Amino acid sequence: MKVLLLAALLPFVSPRASDERLEVAVERLNGELVCDITSHNAPLYEVLRELSERGDLELDGFDGEWRKVLVTAQLERRPLRQALSFLLGSVDLAGDVRQGAIFVHATEAPETAEELNELAVGVYQRVLRSFPDHASAAEVMLRLAQVEEARGNMLAARSRYEALIARYPEADLVADALIEIGRSLLAEENWEEARVRFEELLRIERPHAYQEEARIDLVRCLSRTGAAEKALNILEQLELASPARSLDESVDRRLLRARCLVELGSHAEALELLDGIPATRLDEAMTRSYLELLARGAAGSGDSARAARQWLAYSRAVEGEAHVDALREAARAALAVEDELGVLFAAQLARREGLADPGLDALVTSAQTRLSIESPSVDAVTLRQRVERGERQLAAGLKAECFETLRSIARSADELAPDLRLRFALAYAAVLASEVNVDAAVALLRESVPSQSDPEARARIYVLAGELLERAERLDEAVEAYQGRL
Repeated sequence: MKVLLLAALLPFVSPRASDERLEVAVERLNGELVCDITSHNAPLYEVLRELSERGDLELDGFDGEWRKVLVTAQLERRPLRQALSFLLGSVDLAGDVRQGAIFVHATEAPETAEELNELAVGVYQRVLRSFPDHASAAEVMLRLAQVEEARGNMLAARSRYEALIARYPEADLVADALIEIGRSLLAEENWEEARVRFEELLRIERPHAYQEEARIDLVRCLSRTGAAEKALNILEQLELASPARSLDESVDRRLLRARCLVELGSHAEALELLDGIPATRLDEAMTRSYLELLARGAAGSGDSARAARQWLAYSRAVEGEAHVDALREAARAALAVEDELGVLFAAQLARREGLADPGLDALVTSAQTRLSIESPSVDAVTLRQRVERGERQLAAGLKAECFETLRSIARSADELAPDLRLRFALAYAAVLASEVNVDAAVALLRESVPSQSDPEARARIYVLAGELLERAERLDEAVEAYQGRL
């Protein structure tokens, strides 16, 4: 941060065509000492001695250890106290003018990043108050905004960026301010205001480094604000002018194209595009968009069964209102394919999290009517329906929920018909291995073998046992299981 301060302060001076090592001038204006300093790697002591002699002051408190310190500075028409602050502050010292003397002392270094940021803010504000019209004032304003952003004060940072744009509209740094405002608005998902800022940035005629980023982010905003066709046109132009340079950049653009297609009603085309995206390349934000678009694309193309699964997957990736909305849409899609238990499962997830939604409640009522049950509780569902629910939960990756569903009927497993007992054993063993341990899973499979007279059914039990043991790196036992010995 010390380097950052100097970088902002040094441009405020002009080189003096005189002694290349040291020149100091001091005069009194309106009762205040004002000084000019041009120093090129000069000893700090010499600079201060010249200041004190020319200002008719004593030099007090200077430690011998500081005599080797060199300073470079170019300061013009600065009040003495301000000049001392800049000069000494650059080498972690401080100075006061009192009782006819310049008193030099060591500074207390800021102990935390916040103290250092606070110091930087104070310095930048003093510079702007003293030199609001200087050619480098816009840069200082930008630095001040960046410090506020580093402190987490986004509103203060945005206010500084806005001030830069308003006060210095012709400065090249206006582009930097606009991109930073746009980025912060994107982070808040304030699509409309962000769109305005990116459009302003693209209207700047002066060359800047943010043309491509601004176009992509403008597409991002337009696709969310009812202008998908315009967004798609910009994206296609960008692809021709500047193709993606990395796989991550390509994935981001494909997600944007898919969103535009979904908004325009081209759901099948969007799904085809999404199905070709490598999910392993997605960051957290991309994953949310990917799951949302898969769900919307499936729903729009009439594949309600897939839509129900995708909405459930999306619900796990989001929070708050979006989470409730996703559960409601999952229930709606499940009801469309007569999967009443899927509706009840979505409602169960919502209730478990303490969420209430009238739309979801209405869907539950419809599902209950179709099933002729009074409540969506697990106890009101038959054993077969509970096994089927557990299988769906396992397929959806809801292992904890699957474990609870199947555990509730474990004591009744002997009542199940052989085909259902097999399905129960395979699903429950799979989830036991991850939620408890592999020994519990193998024990369950071993107990299930006698209930199966069909050799093919027994083979499925042995194969699953072998796979679970192999996954646990218990290879000798896995070989035994594959050979039909548990």
